[in-house]
Amino acid sequence: MFVLGHLGFGAQMARALHLKLPKKAFWLGALLPDLIDKPVYYFLSWRTGAQGAAVPIIHGTRSAGHTLLFLMTLSVMSLYLNRSWMRALTWGVISHLALDFVSDQIVGFPQLPLASHLPLSYPMRGEIPAAQHLSLSSHLFKLRQPFFLITEILGGLLLLYPIGKHRSLLKEPPPRP
Repeated sequence: MFVLGHLGFGAQMARALHLKLPKKAFWLGALLPDLIDKPVYYFLSWRTGAQGAAVPIIHGTRSAGHTLLFLMTLSVMSLYLNRSWMRALTWGVISHLALDFVSDQIVGFPQLPLASHLPLSYPMRGEIPAAQHLSLSSHLFKLRQPFFLITEILGGLLLLYPIGKHRSLLKEPPPRP
């Protein structure tokens, strides 16, 4: 998925779970794995001239930000800090990883065993998979595929016209006394 898909569908998931979260922190969390991983991979690829598995250390666009270790770290910090913005950030990352998993099962890698293509278990088990898109332009070219184009349009519509009785997808929690 891309930006609008992660934001719109992620916010709808939070609403369905009746989470009262600060919007901006949730939306940042919904994009955070990609904001961390994609620039690092594409920078290393550009800097070294290598692509995919040939890129040193980081072989793909889903690395540290897409791991269970990252999610667990955010979860522990969220529990320790007990701040609504941190919970929102964590739930945003959860929605991102869930949506990536679903989209992979639909169009990405349904033929592979469950989670073999996801870096969730890294570094405990295996390596981060090599990039499926060797360049930024080939990554953006995915928007021409019907699934990704439709999820972007629907994600944008969900942001503009939330489903249900209330007009807001995410409810701001009441201020702390």
